[in-house]
Parts: sequence; structure tokens; C-alpha cells
Amino acid sequence: MYAEPIIWAAALIYLGLADLENSTSTLCPFSNIFGIRCWGCGLGHSVGYFLRGDWALAWEYHSLGIATALMLMYRIIAVTYSTYLNSKFYE
Repeated sequence: MYAEPIIWAAALIYLGLADLENSTSTLCPFSNIFGIRCWGCGLGHSVGYFLRGDWALAWEYHSLGIATALMLMYRIIAVTYSTYLNSKFYE
């Protein structure tokens, strides 16, 4: 029931704590094969910098990173609250 918000929260925590500039491991196939960063890499960096409070750098990496982080936070809260209400309703 709580798998989705747990996965999103874990992803946000990872992006908030990861060393984004000096990390050599990535799941991005473009970065692994060609050594270039794609728009997804920029979005992940943007979310990470937003969570650290560096909003200017987050905007520089990707203009939708801030909106993405806020939408994921909203999704975590909404799904958790909905699941909680449904579990109370059926008791």
C-alpha cells in the first residue's frame, strides 16, 4: 500500500544527500555509453540542488526541477494520506 510514497521518498532522500558533482555511478545509459549528460541527468541534479536549498543552481541545471520536486513531495503526502484514510474507513 505504501510502496509508491516510500520509493519516491527514498529517491528524494538519495538526491538530497548524494554527491552529484563527483559521483561516477549513474543509471543513465547516455552518460554511461557516450559520457554526456541528458535532460534526465539535469533534472535529477536540479531536484538534488533544490532539496539542498541551492535554488539558483537547481534552476540552472533544469528549469522544471523545482516543480518536479514539489510535485513529488505533494504525491508522497497525497498517497500516504489517502491510504491512511482508506485503511481507517475499512476498519
